[in-house]
Amino acid sequence: MLLIKFDTMNKILLFTMSVCVSLYVNAQKNNEKILSSVVKIEVANTVEIDESLSIELVEVLSDSRCPKNVQCVWAGEAILLVNIYKYGKKVQQEKITIHPTAVQENVLQILSPKFTKITAINLWPYPNGVDNIELSNYCLELTVSR
Repeated sequence: MLLIKFDTMNKILLFTMSVCVSLYVNAQKNNEKILSSVVKIEVANTVEIDESLSIELVEVLSDSRCPKNVQCVWAGEAILLVNIYKYGKKVQQEKITIHPTAVQENVLQILSPKFTKITAINLWPYPNGVDNIELSNYCLELTVSR
């Protein structure tokens, strides 16, 4: 009879200790700081995100964003083509759609394990309805969260 109670108490103690350790480990993970930085990529330029990942803005396929000071039924969008490089080797080509009224998160599927997400913020310059934007003037802004 004493042997049964001791065995049950050991199980309860072991369970309680495992719950405490699990809570401690999760608390440590939640205390890690998320660092994010803004990366700007101009057309035909490659930007190194880290030692393994680089992104190149190849071209702006279309830009139908509603110009400043113009009232539009639809806000429009810009569609970009980017190349993704891992260790200097092109591994993927992606189309990114920029919506002026929304932020597009996790736009790139191949990420370095160091990053939690890459988010497309903006495409510059924004159309003004008067001047045509030369392809070489475009610049894509991304945030990279670690």
